[in-house]
Amino acid sequence: MIPRLLPCIFISLVLIQLSCSRASDSSSDSSPAESVMDSLNKFDAKVTELRNINSKKSIEYARKSIRLKDVNKFPKALIKANIILGTALMTEQTDSGYFYLSEAMKISSQYGINEFMQEIYYNLSKIYTESMDYKMAMIYLDSVLHTGKNMSRFDLISNAYNDLGVLKLNLHDNEDAKRLFDNSLRIATVHSLKKQIGVALGNLARLENDPKIVKTLMRKALNVLQQTTGAESAIAQLKIDIGNRCDDPDSAIFYYKSAINAVDTGSSDEILLIAYNNLAYSYIDKKEVKQAECFLVNRAIPIAEKWKNFDWLATLYDTYSDVLLAENKPHEAAMAEKKSYKCRETAYDLKVTGQLRLLSVLLDVKDKELRIQSEQKISQGKTNRIRVLLGIICLFPVILGILWIWSRQRHKLLLERQRLLSANKILKLDETFRSRMAMELHDMTSPLYTSLLRQIEDAIISDAGIKEQLINNLKELSGEIRVISHKMAGGFYENLPVGQMVQGLCHEMQYRTDAQIHLQVDKDPIPVSTDRIHHVVRIIQELLSNGVKYVKQGEIRLILSVELNNLNIIYHDNGPGFSTGSVGESGLGLTNIVERANLIHGKAFLRSEPGKGTHWTIRIPLD
Repeated sequence: MIPRLLPCIFISLVLIQLSCSRASDSSSDSSPAESVMDSLNKFDAKVTELRNINSKKSIEYARKSIRLKDVNKFPKALIKANIILGTALMTEQTDSGYFYLSEAMKISSQYGINEFMQEIYYNLSKIYTESMDYKMAMIYLDSVLHTGKNMSRFDLISNAYNDLGVLKLNLHDNEDAKRLFDNSLRIATVHSLKKQIGVALGNLARLENDPKIVKTLMRKALNVLQQTTGAESAIAQLKIDIGNRCDDPDSAIFYYKSAINAVDTGSSDEILLIAYNNLAYSYIDKKEVKQAECFLVNRAIPIAEKWKNFDWLATLYDTYSDVLLAENKPHEAAMAEKKSYKCRETAYDLKVTGQLRLLSVLLDVKDKELRIQSEQKISQGKTNRIRVLLGIICLFPVILGILWIWSRQRHKLLLERQRLLSANKILKLDETFRSRMAMELHDMTSPLYTSLLRQIEDAIISDAGIKEQLINNLKELSGEIRVISHKMAGGFYENLPVGQMVQGLCHEMQYRTDAQIHLQVDKDPIPVSTDRIHHVVRIIQELLSNGVKYVKQGEIRLILSVELNNLNIIYHDNGPGFSTGSVGESGLGLTNIVERANLIHGKAFLRSEPGKGTHWTIRIPLD
């Protein structure tokens, strides 16, 4: 009996030894991976700590993380290292940050590792928010919500709801923003996430109009955030919001100073600059102009110069100009305005350069993906070459027909793509010109205002009431010009209904002609998409400009209606008219109307005869 058991015992011992050997090998394999991840987590903490204090040092640590020994051996470690470097580079080199985050997402998809996806999505949403692409930002935040729910990451869910609410607030959708903030607060409350509770309460306070409710919400938010570590920026922002709500300058100054003390003075965070700028205006309200000048010149401007934040430098010099005007120093105020203009121009150029670099990276990533797909198709084609040849021989007539149809469709797609590119180019040139004109108008106003104000004040006018009335009229004119420049600076089309914008155009044009302009809008708001609204407004502007130019007396009628998912623009005047056969010789105006309509898939029909006025019928699809 025992001899028979010996082979079984021997086999069992061998199996036990093999099992122990495999366990030992597994333990030895996992140990280096855990060691690398521990090191990466330490680098991540250091990078997070330094990101808002010393961005260059933060990037230096992030680069060390990706060069860590054995990091390329483990997919999780490589994903984590790319995320660390990508988030560090976001502060100074957005395009490079996008590259490394995309690389992390690609490795995650390749190995089926979803552990870091919500972190990747969240950081990508920040990049697209900074580049003003709110649509892509919302898509990535929605992905954060979906991934967070699957992994029970309630902190990420609450953060994503808060960020989505802020985006909706920027788009003036207050109702949806409140719903999102309520969701963030509900989730944070259920899971005791103090930082998220404070941020959500602060955001809800921004939507309230009742001062008592606002005060209650802000105090609750402040109390919760002060019990949380790492919430200094949120605390400072909340104190600034409270200061902005204060009617008393002393109370506002208290909260602005408290906000400054809440964050590190070595921080590159813009919260410091916001607080100092608001603090200066509060001191101006108190007539303590020297104090305002001290905070601007000795603190705020040096911080902005240190971090080369030209956008905020322009704002601070503009504020400084107001301080100098309050000190009755018009010449120095004009010099400050010139500095503001130069900084604004530099900030604009840097922003455009950064966006171009980011666009280049996006196109490069897409190009690589297309090349990979192309190579895969070529490889697959080689494998199935014999089958394809046999199929061509058998189905040659059918293939010829398919190729002919494909060629026509491809040609149509190319034409469509060219139309879209042309539309985008026209839109970008148009917006760039408007922004430049807005800056010129804004920067020209202050020196002229200062000069005229000084001349009026120095003039000898016996009636003091007339002199005061002239000064008030000059101030009102300066304010109106600033409002116009702000409207021109961008984002104006997206914020008003089409009917309201057209009504404003008609009102402006009425001052330029004795003819009566009549506007009829059957339905407003008209649901015109963002990429078409600029062309619609320009078409109507061109119609009215031509009418005002040629119709000296009489009537100009403009009708806007929606029918069968189309926007119909009907224009008629009883002016001198002209021969439609000479449209090409009449200038670019009429041609622009037809071309703009074609670019957004619409149709424009012109009917006119000498002595019988001009009639346009323009139909533009809303989808």
